[in-house]
Order: sequence, then structure tokens, then C-alpha cells
Amino acid sequence: MLFLCSMAKSEKKKKRFINTPTYPGGKAAFNKFIKANLKYPEKAIEHAIEGFVFVEFWVDSNGDVVKSVVTKGLGYGCDEEALRIISLLKYNPAKNRGLLVTSKIKTRIFFKPPNVVKLTGDSTVNYHNVSTKKPEKATEEKKQTNTYTYSIRF
Repeated sequence: MLFLCSMAKSEKKKKRFINTPTYPGGKAAFNKFIKANLKYPEKAIEHAIEGFVFVEFWVDSNGDVVKSVVTKGLGYGCDEEALRIISLLKYNPAKNRGLLVTSKIKTRIFFKPPNVVKLTGDSTVNYHNVSTKKPEKATEEKKQTNTYTYSIRF
């Protein structure tokens, strides 16, 4: 009898009281989708904005995102891009006690500027290298100096 009671308790632990919608493929697929579809906004590139946008969204009984809200944003177009990405998501719907339900989910999306260098107009980069040699003999008083200058025009 004791064995049957402990078995019933372990079966209860496996059941979840409230089921939530799941993204097909799990967290790895979710992150891959975000990375593949995220377009870093031009305004954010100009201001080198980096950080997280926190989003709260609701998934209906069909697995579609029906409403999304930015709870903590970055601005410069990042908030709008996060909402756009979230609206593209499609979830596996959740059933609770046999009923399809609408669920609220929270997530965050990381924005990091791409490593793109944009040059505008006629840009010139000058490198100036000065090397100094120590005198070989103690009797020499002058130091020998070599100077190299490079100019690169774009």
C-alpha cells in the first residue's frame, strides 16, 4: 500500500498544473529564429545602441501571437523591431484540463551593433610610426630615428 501511494505522488509531480505554449524546437530553435530574422535598425547603428529589449506577449489558442508589449526598451527603433520579430512567432498551443487557453509569455531580445564600418565621402587614414634606436656605443651622443608615414585613401 505504501508503494502505491509513493507512486501516485511521483506521477503527480510529472503533471504540470498550468501548461504554457511551447516554441517548436525549443529554446535553441527560438534563438535561431530571432537571430535569422532580426534586422538591426539604422538609428541604433548610428548611436551604437546595445542591450536587451524586454517583451511581454500573449499566445492564443491557435498558437498565434495576438498582442505584444515592450516592458523595458532601448529606443532608436529597437523596440519596434522586437515587436515585429515577436509578431512573426508561431507556437504550439497549450491545453489546460482539455481546454485551449491564451497564455502570457515574457522574453528578451538582445541587440548588438553589427561589425560594419561605413566610410562616407573621401576618407584618409594616416599612420605615423617613429622608431628610435639606442646608440650602440657609449661614446655616441646622437640617437638614430627612423620615421615612416603611410596614407591610405578610401
